[in-house]
Amino acid sequence: AELVPGRSQVLNLVRRLEQSGQSSFASWILAMTDFDALDVTTSYDGSLGSGHGRTVTVAGEIDLVTAPRFRSALVEILEAGNADAVVDLAAVDFIDASGIGVLVWAARMAGDRGGRLTIRNPSQAVRLVLDLGELDGALEIEP
Repeated sequence: AELVPGRSQVLNLVRRLEQSGQSSFASWILAMTDFDALDVTTSYDGSLGSGHGRTVTVAGEIDLVTAPRFRSALVEILEAGNADAVVDLAAVDFIDASGIGVLVWAARMAGDRGGRLTIRNPSQAVRLVLDLGELDGALEIEP
């Protein structure tokens, strides 16, 4: 029988390598795997006025590997002068602490700019993590 490591085993190895200062080897391992399972799209609803109505729709898994791309999409919207942003998480199958960290950071960044970040339609998997982390007070969440 062939032993193939699972996603969580590979990600744990990558975390340990990064913590021990071997980030170039960790990056190589990630490049050799097909774990980049995230689709991020942005849209704009101009009917809400200037600086409002930007939506980031995410599908797939938000984790250590995909969180930087997720963060980049939010940075692009918030740095473009958009006061408010919506993150639609209906199609997210998995989120870990890396993804939650991006959400909390983006909410703080939006608040610092006089706006707000709203999480819309969190999937059951996302809702479970948000509830376990008791993040309802730190994040604005719409059902």
